[in-house]
Amino acid sequence: MKKLTTLLALSLALSTAACSQTIKFRPSTVAPAAQAEVSISKDGHGNSIVQLEVKHLASPSSLTPPRGAYVVWAGSADGRLANLGAIKVDKNLSASMTTTAPFGEFSIFITAEDSPTMSYPAGIRVLETGPIQTK
Repeated sequence: MKKLTTLLALSLALSTAACSQTIKFRPSTVAPAAQAEVSISKDGHGNSIVQLEVKHLASPSSLTPPRGAYVVWAGSADGRLANLGAIKVDKNLSASMTTTAPFGEFSIFITAEDSPTMSYPAGIRVLETGPIQTK
């Protein structure tokens, strides 16, 4: 039984990875050195699994004006927004996160905000993707 459970878990992980798509973020004038990409796949409940990797992103406190956090957002095709969480830039100017988005067709963008708990984006849009449609 343990072998069967392990095989099923491995099969699910491989099928999820095989169905993922990777999207690069558009270049930004706010953070021109920053590079980001996101891998999107579906979970068993129809949610989109979002795996974000960012490199060469300066700390939000070094922006003008200084900000407290970078917040990752999902925007649906019909205008709904979801705060997916904040990313913390490490000493190597990198950040990553894995989360879920409740939309099937959406875009992702990162803003520099005063607080990571914003319910609506109010800060500078730092990086963004074009429309993403999960498969």
